[in-house]
Amino acid sequence: MCIFLRFTILCICIFSMAEGTMEVKKLMNKVKEAELLLKHGAYTQGFSLLENRLLIHNDMPHDKLLMRDIWQNEDLTNKKVLVRLRGGISGERKAIGIGDVFLFIRFVNKLRERGAQVVIEVHRSLEKIIKRNGYQIAHENESYDYQVPLISLPYIIGTKSPDLSNVLPYICYDEIIKKQRAKELNPKTTNVGISWRASNLPPLNRNIPFNQFLDVLAKIAKEKNITYYNMQGDLTQEELEQLPEDFPLVTLEGFDKNNNAFEDSAALIDLLDFCMFIDSSVLSLAGAMGSRKTFAILPADNDWRWGIRENSDWFPTLMLIRQREDEAKKNDWSRLLLEVGEKIAKKS
Repeated sequence: MCIFLRFTILCICIFSMAEGTMEVKKLMNKVKEAELLLKHGAYTQGFSLLENRLLIHNDMPHDKLLMRDIWQNEDLTNKKVLVRLRGGISGERKAIGIGDVFLFIRFVNKLRERGAQVVIEVHRSLEKIIKRNGYQIAHENESYDYQVPLISLPYIIGTKSPDLSNVLPYICYDEIIKKQRAKELNPKTTNVGISWRASNLPPLNRNIPFNQFLDVLAKIAKEKNITYYNMQGDLTQEELEQLPEDFPLVTLEGFDKNNNAFEDSAALIDLLDFCMFIDSSVLSLAGAMGSRKTFAILPADNDWRWGIRENSDWFPTLMLIRQREDEAKKNDWSRLLLEVGEKIAKKS
């Protein structure tokens, strides 16, 4: 009897685990469907489905705490709202990416317009640039009347479009840092900011192999008299070994270091003649700044925010260059890079 009881309990546990796994898969599929809808501009339906991400992991005490006092479009007059970074698109418990912060922080002003005092959780590296742009940073154990995940704001507000009227730019550079960095640029060449590698987080199809990046950009540099500026931080040991001594790549001393994360990036985005970035946080920063001289080099299966048209609804000033399906299969980026080189030559 004891063995039978144990066997029954084991079967119930296995069944419950399987049922839970199936439920998570259903929710993940809904999130994927949401991303597809958003990619095609169906924002109302897409953001509604995207809320399923909050149900994927909500079984832990900390997760349940994050679900309390959620703002659901109540009157915000004289109310304090804590905007949280948890509840990312992947449904994971960790905070959303930096690029997502640059994308969605535009909606915080909608809360202010409704009379709310808004405090925002941000990555430590973003505190200076976010605070300087007029946003109040949340302290640990901050009290509040309501809380809301940053990515949920467009759904709760009822966003039918990015609503960019009088919004761009909503992130600006620091004038003092810009003047300091201007002295370090080469006045005799066309100066171009570059990024080729994002974090190790998915999607990894956005990264360009460094040796391929170097081969094409070296040809462009010789023909167009270009100096490239590294906009993504320190090179890996492998990249340093691949980098030819005569390749015109400059990494400015102390770039985005010493609590200046993204402050130098913002200054250079405005200073440089052009920028060419893969899908990364610095690209989203350029979009939030309303940059009109930044090329977005995108994979064939790009993230939803870049849409399917010539320009992105979310960052309409950026110039999008998309990989073709046949190029994606070979991880070939040469045409895109050469196309950017030609466009730079025409605009210089």
